[in-house]
Amino acid sequence: MHLLKLKTHFFSATLAMGLSCLFFSCQQKKTESSEFKDVTRRTIEVKLDDTTSKFPSEVMQSIDYIPLETTRESQFSQVSKLELLDKYFVIFDKTSNAIYFFLKDGKFSHKISNQGLDPEKSFKNISNFFIDRENQRIVIRDNKRLKLIYYNYEGKKTNEKDWPFDLKDFNSLGKSQFFYMAYLKEVDSSYLVNKDHFFKNLLIGDTTFKIEKSYFKYNPHVTYPSDLYNVNNVFYTTGSSMSFCDPYQYDIAKFSNGSEPKPEKIFHVAFDQDNKLPDDYLYSISLKDNRRNYLRTNPNKIWACTEVYTPNNEMLIFNLSSIKKLHNIFVYDLKSNRYFRLENLYSTDKLSYMLPLYGLGIDGADDQFVYSDITSDHMYKALNLVGKSKHINENPALKKFFEESNNLSNPVITRIKFKPF
Repeated sequence: MHLLKLKTHFFSATLAMGLSCLFFSCQQKKTESSEFKDVTRRTIEVKLDDTTSKFPSEVMQSIDYIPLETTRESQFSQVSKLELLDKYFVIFDKTSNAIYFFLKDGKFSHKISNQGLDPEKSFKNISNFFIDRENQRIVIRDNKRLKLIYYNYEGKKTNEKDWPFDLKDFNSLGKSQFFYMAYLKEVDSSYLVNKDHFFKNLLIGDTTFKIEKSYFKYNPHVTYPSDLYNVNNVFYTTGSSMSFCDPYQYDIAKFSNGSEPKPEKIFHVAFDQDNKLPDDYLYSISLKDNRRNYLRTNPNKIWACTEVYTPNNEMLIFNLSSIKKLHNIFVYDLKSNRYFRLENLYSTDKLSYMLPLYGLGIDGADDQFVYSDITSDHMYKALNLVGKSKHINENPALKKFFEESNNLSNPVITRIKFKPF
Protein backbone atom coordinates (compact mmCIF):
# COMPACT_ATOMS: atom_id res chain seq x y z
CA MET A 1 0.00 0.00 0.00
CA HIS A 2 2.83 2.38 0.89
CA LEU A 3 4.57 1.64 -2.41
CA LEU A 4 1.31 2.18 -4.25
CA LYS A 5 0.90 5.60 -2.60
CA LEU A 6 4.44 6.56 -3.58
CA LYS A 7 3.79 5.55 -7.17
CA THR A 8 0.52 7.44 -7.17
CA HIS A 9 2.12 10.58 -5.75
CA PHE A 10 5.01 10.31 -8.20
CA PHE A 11 2.61 9.88 -11.11
CA SER A 12 0.51 12.84 -9.97
CA ALA A 13 3.57 15.07 -9.55
CA THR A 14 4.96 14.05 -12.93
CA LEU A 15 1.60 14.58 -14.61
CA ALA A 16 1.25 17.99 -12.94
CA MET A 17 4.73 19.04 -14.05
CA GLY A 18 4.09 17.75 -17.56
CA LEU A 19 0.81 19.65 -17.82
CA SER A 20 2.50 22.73 -16.35
CA CYS A 21 5.31 22.56 -18.92
CA LEU A 22 2.84 21.94 -21.74
CA PHE A 23 0.80 24.94 -20.59
CA PHE A 24 3.92 27.08 -20.27
CA SER A 25 5.09 26.03 -23.73
CA CYS A 26 1.85 27.28 -25.24
CA GLN A 27 1.91 30.40 -23.09
CA GLN A 28 5.53 31.15 -23.99
CA LYS A 29 4.74 31.03 -27.70
CA LYS A 30 1.80 33.39 -27.14
CA THR A 31 3.97 35.69 -25.01
CA GLU A 32 6.77 35.82 -27.59
CA SER A 33 4.31 36.79 -30.31
CA SER A 34 2.37 39.28 -28.18
CA GLU A 35 5.11 41.16 -26.31
CA PHE A 36 6.57 42.39 -29.62
CA LYS A 37 3.29 42.74 -31.52
CA ASP A 38 3.86 46.45 -32.20
CA VAL A 39 7.52 46.02 -33.13
CA THR A 40 8.69 45.87 -36.76
CA ARG A 41 10.02 42.41 -37.58
CA ARG A 42 12.34 41.57 -40.43
CA THR A 43 13.64 38.17 -41.47
CA ILE A 44 17.32 37.91 -42.43
CA GLU A 45 17.94 34.78 -44.51
CA VAL A 46 21.46 33.38 -44.88
CA LYS A 47 23.15 30.13 -45.87
CA LEU A 48 25.64 28.90 -43.29
CA ASP A 49 27.87 27.30 -45.92
CA ASP A 50 27.77 30.16 -48.43
CA THR A 51 31.06 30.19 -50.36
CA THR A 52 30.78 33.53 -52.18
CA SER A 53 34.21 35.14 -52.09
CA LYS A 54 34.96 38.84 -52.12
CA PHE A 55 38.01 41.07 -52.34
CA PRO A 56 38.23 43.75 -49.62
CA SER A 57 37.98 46.53 -52.20
CA GLU A 58 34.61 45.13 -53.36
CA VAL A 59 32.91 45.53 -49.98
CA MET A 60 35.13 47.92 -48.00
CA GLN A 61 35.52 51.62 -48.43
CA SER A 62 38.55 51.71 -46.15
CA ILE A 63 40.58 49.74 -43.61
CA ASP A 64 42.97 51.30 -41.10
CA TYR A 65 45.54 49.48 -38.99
CA ILE A 66 46.05 51.05 -35.55
CA PRO A 67 48.86 49.49 -33.48
CA LEU A 68 48.26 49.90 -29.74
CA GLU A 69 51.24 51.38 -27.95
CA THR A 70 53.21 48.89 -25.88
CA THR A 71 54.87 50.09 -22.66
CA ARG A 72 55.37 48.52 -19.24
CA GLU A 73 52.22 50.33 -18.11
CA SER A 74 50.08 49.54 -21.15
CA GLN A 75 51.01 45.99 -22.13
CA PHE A 76 48.17 43.52 -21.80
CA SER A 77 47.31 39.97 -22.81
CA GLN A 78 44.11 40.01 -24.88
CA VAL A 79 41.06 42.04 -25.83
CA SER A 80 38.38 40.43 -23.67
CA LYS A 81 35.98 43.28 -24.44
CA LEU A 82 36.21 46.49 -26.46
CA GLU A 83 33.99 49.55 -26.01
CA LEU A 84 34.27 52.80 -27.94
CA LEU A 85 34.19 56.41 -26.78
CA ASP A 86 34.66 59.47 -28.98
CA LYS A 87 38.22 59.82 -27.70
CA TYR A 88 39.19 56.31 -26.57
CA PHE A 89 39.36 52.62 -27.25
CA VAL A 90 38.33 51.13 -23.88
CA ILE A 91 39.75 47.61 -23.55
CA PHE A 92 39.12 45.07 -20.81
CA ASP A 93 41.76 42.35 -20.35
CA LYS A 94 40.66 39.52 -18.06
CA THR A 95 44.19 38.23 -17.61
CA SER A 96 45.54 41.45 -16.10
CA ASN A 97 42.17 42.29 -14.46
CA ALA A 98 42.36 45.84 -15.80
CA ILE A 99 40.69 48.25 -18.22
CA TYR A 100 42.96 50.18 -20.61
CA PHE A 101 42.27 53.50 -22.35
CA PHE A 102 44.00 54.11 -25.69
CA LEU A 103 43.54 57.20 -27.84
CA LYS A 104 42.10 56.60 -31.29
CA ASP A 105 45.60 56.80 -32.81
CA GLY A 106 46.70 53.88 -30.57
CA LYS A 107 48.66 55.92 -28.02
CA PHE A 108 48.19 54.71 -24.44
CA SER A 109 46.43 57.15 -22.09
CA HIS A 110 45.63 55.49 -18.72
CA LYS A 111 44.05 52.43 -17.13
CA ILE A 112 41.79 51.25 -14.32
CA SER A 113 43.69 48.73 -12.22
CA ASN A 114 43.79 47.50 -8.63
CA GLN A 115 47.56 46.96 -8.77
CA GLY A 116 49.12 48.23 -5.53
CA LEU A 117 45.70 49.14 -4.08
CA ASP A 118 43.57 47.65 -1.33
CA PRO A 119 41.07 45.42 -3.23
CA GLU A 120 38.41 46.25 -0.64
CA LYS A 121 38.71 49.90 -1.60
CA SER A 122 39.06 49.33 -5.34
CA PHE A 123 37.94 45.94 -6.73
CA LYS A 124 38.92 42.30 -6.55
CA ASN A 125 37.83 40.93 -9.90
CA ILE A 126 36.32 42.54 -12.97
CA SER A 127 33.81 40.08 -14.37
CA ASN A 128 32.43 42.60 -16.86
CA PHE A 129 31.94 46.31 -17.44
CA PHE A 130 29.79 48.67 -19.44
CA ILE A 131 29.84 52.37 -20.31
CA ASP A 132 27.08 54.59 -18.94
CA ARG A 133 27.29 57.29 -21.59
CA GLU A 134 24.40 59.27 -20.16
CA ASN A 135 26.42 59.89 -16.96
CA GLN A 136 29.88 59.57 -18.54
CA ARG A 137 31.14 56.76 -16.36
CA ILE A 138 32.55 53.24 -16.49
CA VAL A 139 30.59 50.68 -14.47
CA ILE A 140 32.49 47.60 -13.29
CA ARG A 141 30.88 44.45 -12.01
CA ASP A 142 33.05 42.91 -9.26
CA ASN A 143 31.85 39.34 -8.76
CA LYS A 144 34.09 38.82 -5.71
CA ARG A 145 32.89 41.81 -3.69
CA LEU A 146 29.37 41.67 -5.21
CA LYS A 147 29.60 45.35 -6.08
CA LEU A 148 28.97 47.67 -8.99
CA ILE A 149 31.89 50.12 -9.00
CA TYR A 150 31.80 53.45 -10.83
CA TYR A 151 34.73 55.28 -12.46
CA ASN A 152 34.85 58.42 -14.56
CA TYR A 153 36.44 58.44 -18.01
CA GLU A 154 39.75 59.56 -16.47
CA GLY A 155 39.90 56.32 -14.46
CA LYS A 156 39.04 57.81 -11.04
CA LYS A 157 36.69 55.89 -8.77
CA THR A 158 33.55 57.89 -7.96
CA ASN A 159 31.14 55.48 -6.24
CA GLU A 160 30.16 51.89 -5.57
CA LYS A 161 26.90 50.07 -4.87
CA ASP A 162 25.85 46.59 -3.82
CA TRP A 163 24.56 44.42 -6.62
CA PRO A 164 20.83 44.97 -6.97
CA PHE A 165 20.31 41.29 -7.83
CA ASP A 166 22.18 38.45 -9.44
CA LEU A 167 22.65 38.85 -13.17
CA LYS A 168 24.78 37.61 -16.02
CA ASP A 169 25.31 40.70 -18.18
CA PHE A 170 24.28 44.34 -18.19
CA ASN A 171 24.45 47.49 -20.29
CA SER A 172 23.22 51.06 -20.51
CA LEU A 173 21.52 53.04 -23.25
CA GLY A 174 20.40 56.60 -22.61
CA LYS A 175 18.63 56.76 -19.25
CA SER A 176 17.86 53.01 -19.23
CA GLN A 177 19.81 50.20 -17.60
CA PHE A 178 19.54 46.71 -19.12
CA PHE A 179 19.99 43.51 -17.10
CA TYR A 180 20.33 39.98 -18.47
CA MET A 181 19.14 37.29 -16.04
CA ALA A 182 20.35 34.17 -17.89
CA TYR A 183 17.51 31.87 -16.75
CA LEU A 184 18.12 32.36 -13.01
CA LYS A 185 16.05 30.13 -10.73
CA GLU A 186 15.49 32.84 -8.12
CA VAL A 187 14.91 36.58 -8.38
CA ASP A 188 14.94 39.35 -5.78
CA SER A 189 11.33 40.39 -5.27
CA SER A 190 12.36 43.61 -3.51
CA TYR A 191 13.43 44.99 -6.89
CA LEU A 192 10.86 43.18 -9.01
CA VAL A 193 7.77 44.60 -7.35
CA ASN A 194 5.60 43.86 -10.38
CA LYS A 195 5.10 40.11 -10.65
CA ASP A 196 4.94 40.46 -14.44
CA HIS A 197 8.73 41.00 -14.38
CA PHE A 198 9.44 37.66 -12.66
CA PHE A 199 11.38 35.08 -14.69
CA LYS A 200 12.10 37.17 -17.74
CA ASN A 201 15.59 37.24 -19.21
CA LEU A 202 15.75 40.94 -20.13
CA LEU A 203 14.93 43.51 -17.46
CA ILE A 204 15.00 47.25 -18.20
CA GLY A 205 15.10 49.88 -15.47
CA ASP A 206 16.74 53.10 -14.36
CA THR A 207 19.88 53.93 -12.38
CA THR A 208 18.05 53.13 -9.11
CA PHE A 209 17.37 49.63 -10.53
CA LYS A 210 13.62 50.21 -10.60
CA ILE A 211 12.42 47.79 -13.27
CA GLU A 212 10.05 49.28 -15.84
CA LYS A 213 9.97 46.72 -18.65
CA SER A 214 10.78 43.05 -19.09
CA TYR A 215 10.93 40.65 -22.03
CA PHE A 216 11.72 37.01 -22.93
CA LYS A 217 9.83 34.96 -20.35
CA TYR A 218 11.18 31.57 -19.25
CA ASN A 219 10.15 28.72 -16.94
CA PRO A 220 12.69 28.33 -14.07
CA HIS A 221 11.43 24.81 -13.34
CA VAL A 222 12.41 23.60 -16.80
CA THR A 223 15.25 25.89 -17.93
CA TYR A 224 18.06 27.05 -15.65
CA PRO A 225 21.75 28.09 -15.87
CA SER A 226 23.36 24.75 -15.02
CA ASP A 227 21.63 23.20 -18.03
CA LEU A 228 22.87 25.80 -20.51
CA TYR A 229 26.08 27.20 -21.93
CA ASN A 230 26.66 30.93 -21.53
CA VAL A 231 28.06 33.56 -23.87
CA ASN A 232 30.39 36.35 -22.75
CA ASN A 233 28.10 39.15 -23.91
CA VAL A 234 24.48 39.56 -25.00
CA PHE A 235 24.53 43.37 -25.41
CA TYR A 236 26.29 45.08 -28.34
CA THR A 237 26.48 48.87 -28.69
CA THR A 238 26.70 50.59 -32.08
CA GLY A 239 26.86 54.36 -31.68
CA SER A 240 23.50 55.46 -30.24
CA SER A 241 21.82 52.07 -30.54
CA MET A 242 22.19 48.70 -28.86
CA SER A 243 21.39 45.13 -29.90
CA PHE A 244 20.38 42.28 -27.61
CA CYS A 245 20.33 38.63 -28.57
CA ASP A 246 19.21 35.96 -26.11
CA PRO A 247 21.21 32.72 -26.56
CA TYR A 248 19.26 29.75 -27.98
CA GLN A 249 16.98 32.11 -29.88
CA TYR A 250 17.47 33.65 -33.29
CA ASP A 251 15.87 37.04 -32.69
CA ILE A 252 17.99 40.21 -32.47
CA ALA A 253 16.24 43.02 -30.59
CA LYS A 254 17.51 46.48 -31.55
CA PHE A 255 17.03 49.39 -29.11
CA SER A 256 17.65 53.06 -29.86
CA ASN A 257 18.57 55.87 -27.51
CA GLY A 258 15.80 58.35 -26.81
CA SER A 259 12.92 55.97 -27.41
CA GLU A 260 10.87 54.19 -24.75
CA PRO A 261 12.59 51.08 -23.34
CA LYS A 262 11.23 48.63 -25.90
CA PRO A 263 12.79 47.22 -29.07
CA GLU A 264 12.67 49.46 -32.12
CA LYS A 265 13.05 46.49 -34.43
CA ILE A 266 13.40 42.70 -34.32
CA PHE A 267 15.66 40.92 -36.81
CA HIS A 268 14.90 37.21 -37.08
CA VAL A 269 17.88 35.29 -38.47
CA ALA A 270 16.78 32.34 -40.64
CA PHE A 271 18.96 29.55 -41.99
CA ASP A 272 18.73 25.88 -42.95
CA GLN A 273 16.62 23.64 -40.73
CA ASP A 274 19.38 21.06 -40.15
CA ASN A 275 21.38 23.57 -38.12
CA LYS A 276 18.49 24.91 -36.02
CA LEU A 277 17.66 23.92 -32.48
CA PRO A 278 14.29 22.25 -31.90
CA ASP A 279 11.49 24.82 -31.56
CA ASP A 280 10.87 23.65 -27.98
CA TYR A 281 14.54 23.47 -26.99
CA LEU A 282 14.16 25.88 -24.07
CA TYR A 283 10.96 24.47 -22.59
CA SER A 284 10.81 20.80 -23.56
CA ILE A 285 10.61 18.57 -20.47
CA SER A 286 12.31 15.77 -22.42
CA LEU A 287 15.43 17.96 -22.74
CA LYS A 288 15.49 19.00 -19.09
CA ASP A 289 18.99 18.46 -17.60
CA ASN A 290 20.15 17.32 -21.04
CA ARG A 291 20.51 20.51 -23.05
CA ARG A 292 24.31 20.74 -22.88
CA ASN A 293 24.60 17.10 -23.84
CA TYR A 294 22.23 17.70 -26.77
CA LEU A 295 24.61 20.36 -28.12
CA ARG A 296 27.64 18.14 -27.63
CA THR A 297 25.98 15.36 -29.62
CA ASN A 298 24.69 17.83 -32.23
CA PRO A 299 27.72 20.12 -32.63
CA ASN A 300 26.40 21.68 -35.85
CA LYS A 301 23.35 23.23 -34.12
CA ILE A 302 23.48 27.03 -33.86
CA TRP A 303 22.99 27.96 -30.20
CA ALA A 304 24.04 31.62 -30.02
CA CYS A 305 23.91 34.77 -32.10
CA THR A 306 26.71 37.10 -30.98
CA GLU A 307 28.83 40.06 -32.15
CA VAL A 308 25.76 41.93 -33.42
CA TYR A 309 26.39 45.43 -34.81
CA THR A 310 24.52 47.84 -37.11
CA PRO A 311 26.93 50.48 -38.48
CA ASN A 312 25.15 53.30 -40.35
CA ASN A 313 21.91 51.36 -39.83
CA GLU A 314 22.65 50.00 -43.29
CA MET A 315 24.61 46.90 -42.34
CA LEU A 316 23.78 44.07 -39.95
CA ILE A 317 26.80 42.15 -38.69
CA PHE A 318 26.30 39.00 -36.62
CA ASN A 319 28.03 35.78 -35.68
CA LEU A 320 26.26 32.40 -35.56
CA SER A 321 27.98 30.04 -33.11
CA SER A 322 27.88 26.28 -32.78
CA ILE A 323 30.16 23.92 -30.90
CA LYS A 324 31.57 22.79 -34.24
CA LYS A 325 32.18 26.32 -35.51
CA LEU A 326 32.51 29.09 -32.94
CA HIS A 327 32.89 31.92 -35.48
CA ASN A 328 30.73 32.21 -38.58
CA ILE A 329 30.38 35.98 -39.11
CA PHE A 330 28.00 37.47 -41.65
CA VAL A 331 27.97 40.99 -43.09
CA TYR A 332 24.46 41.71 -44.39
CA ASP A 333 23.52 44.76 -46.48
CA LEU A 334 20.06 45.75 -45.25
CA LYS A 335 19.27 47.68 -48.46
CA SER A 336 20.31 45.16 -51.10
CA ASN A 337 19.66 42.01 -49.01
CA ARG A 338 23.07 40.73 -50.11
CA TYR A 339 25.55 39.28 -47.67
CA PHE A 340 28.87 37.49 -47.38
CA ARG A 341 30.68 35.50 -44.74
CA LEU A 342 33.68 37.32 -43.33
CA GLU A 343 35.91 34.26 -43.61
CA ASN A 344 35.38 34.27 -47.39
CA LEU A 345 37.09 37.64 -47.80
CA TYR A 346 40.43 37.46 -49.59
CA SER A 347 43.24 39.34 -47.86
CA THR A 348 45.31 39.49 -51.07
CA ASP A 349 44.29 43.06 -51.84
CA LYS A 350 46.32 46.28 -51.69
CA LEU A 351 43.51 47.88 -49.65
CA SER A 352 44.51 45.55 -46.80
CA TYR A 353 48.27 45.67 -47.55
CA MET A 354 48.06 41.87 -48.00
CA LEU A 355 47.62 41.63 -44.22
CA PRO A 356 44.87 40.02 -42.09
CA LEU A 357 41.60 41.93 -41.94
CA TYR A 358 40.39 40.81 -38.54
CA GLY A 359 41.30 38.55 -35.63
CA LEU A 360 38.97 36.03 -34.02
CA GLY A 361 35.88 38.15 -34.60
CA ILE A 362 34.35 41.61 -34.48
CA ASP A 363 35.06 43.49 -31.22
CA GLY A 364 32.91 46.59 -31.59
CA ALA A 365 31.34 49.20 -33.85
CA ASP A 366 30.33 52.84 -33.99
CA ASP A 367 28.04 54.65 -36.42
CA GLN A 368 30.55 54.31 -39.27
CA PHE A 369 33.14 51.63 -38.57
CA VAL A 370 33.54 48.13 -37.21
CA TYR A 371 36.61 47.13 -35.21
CA SER A 372 38.60 43.98 -34.65
CA ASP A 373 41.97 43.18 -33.08
CA ILE A 374 44.82 41.15 -34.52
CA THR A 375 47.62 39.83 -32.34
CA SER A 376 51.11 41.06 -33.14
CA ASP A 377 52.19 37.45 -33.56
CA HIS A 378 49.55 36.98 -36.27
CA MET A 379 50.65 40.19 -37.99
CA TYR A 380 54.30 39.11 -38.07
CA LYS A 381 53.42 35.64 -39.37
CA ALA A 382 51.41 37.24 -42.17
CA LEU A 383 54.32 39.55 -42.99
CA ASN A 384 56.67 36.56 -43.22
CA LEU A 385 54.30 34.92 -45.70
CA VAL A 386 53.76 37.84 -48.07
CA GLY A 387 56.93 39.88 -47.50
CA LYS A 388 57.14 43.57 -46.74
CA SER A 389 55.47 45.26 -49.69
CA LYS A 390 55.94 48.86 -50.78
CA HIS A 391 52.35 49.49 -49.66
CA ILE A 392 53.33 48.81 -46.04
CA ASN A 393 56.24 51.22 -46.31
CA GLU A 394 53.79 53.86 -47.55
CA ASN A 395 51.73 53.49 -44.38
CA PRO A 396 53.55 55.29 -41.51
CA ALA A 397 51.73 53.43 -38.72
CA LEU A 398 52.42 49.97 -40.19
CA LYS A 399 55.98 50.86 -41.15
CA LYS A 400 56.70 51.98 -37.58
CA PHE A 401 54.94 48.93 -36.12
CA PHE A 402 57.01 46.41 -38.08
CA GLU A 403 60.25 48.32 -37.41
CA GLU A 404 59.82 48.87 -33.67
CA SER A 405 57.49 46.15 -32.36
CA ASN A 406 57.71 42.39 -32.04
CA ASN A 407 55.38 39.40 -31.86
CA LEU A 408 54.74 40.00 -28.13
CA SER A 409 53.62 43.60 -28.53
CA ASN A 410 50.06 44.76 -27.97
CA PRO A 411 47.57 43.86 -30.71
CA VAL A 412 46.71 45.96 -33.74
CA ILE A 413 43.18 47.34 -34.04
CA THR A 414 41.62 47.23 -37.51
CA ARG A 415 39.01 49.87 -38.31
CA ILE A 416 36.85 48.87 -41.27
CA LYS A 417 34.26 50.87 -43.16
CA PHE A 418 31.99 48.73 -45.30
CA LYS A 419 30.30 50.10 -48.39
CA PRO A 420 27.03 48.99 -50.02
CA PHE A 421 27.39 45.84 -52.11
